[in-house]
Amino acid sequence: YRLWCRDAWREFDVFRVPVEALLLNVDNRRFTAERKLVEDSIGHTLDPEANPADEQVVISILLDEDPQKLLDGGTPKATADTLSLEADWRARSQETPFWVRPDGTVRNGNRRLAVIKRLQSRVGEEGNEWVDAVILDPADIDERELFKMEQREQLTENFKVRYTDINLLLALRDAAIQEDVDWADPQDLDRVAGMLQRVAGGDKAYAIIQLQAIRYMDAYLKDLNADGQYHKLFRRVERFRDVGKNMARLQEEFPDEAADLLRL
Repeated sequence: YRLWCRDAWREFDVFRVPVEALLLNVDNRRFTAERKLVEDSIGHTLDPEANPADEQVVISILLDEDPQKLLDGGTPKATADTLSLEADWRARSQETPFWVRPDGTVRNGNRRLAVIKRLQSRVGEEGNEWVDAVILDPADIDERELFKMEQREQLTENFKVRYTDINLLLALRDAAIQEDVDWADPQDLDRVAGMLQRVAGGDKAYAIIQLQAIRYMDAYLKDLNADGQYHKLFRRVERFRDVGKNMARLQEEFPDEAADLLRL
């Protein structure tokens, strides 16, 4: 199976692996904020490998409209995308192989794995015992390179389910940190925006807006003594894009008052 890796196409062997050997990736950037919100609610870090109940929670985060219903003892409603994915799996089975680490952690294909596990619980394992997978050894592809591969695969316009606003920004934040960004330096933000513009619709100016939004999200949470608690910013991301746009202008026009204007 061909994958773009280290600026070249490479062919990887595809293995037939048992579903029971695969682990959902709890650190999946696609649902970072939702995971933090759930962990705050249940009072512990999700560990689907050790705790079957936690695995069901992760499956619900991936597939359902409101995972909180599961925590409250109810039955969550699957999203329209989940129903489409399940119907497609039943009709065509697997189109592309999962990306898997040697320990079984799935790095690309978590929603499909969640659908399979849910189908197993409903209709049994017959027909859902095995999947195709490319096994990416850390000795060959380290986390930095795998992260770049995930960006290309998951943050482009063509993937089936878009990141939510906040999780897209968090993924961009991780990518910027990988590039050693200096958040306080406009020239360095411009440099990093150029490197990441492919994941912002090919628009460098829009990439800068996203990076500025991330900068001020972090500043706001630090001011609240809530570093890293991005789930507190659900449905408020657009405000931080506006803050970033305005602060870029105000820092040029009123540099001495910029700190006071930011607090305002």
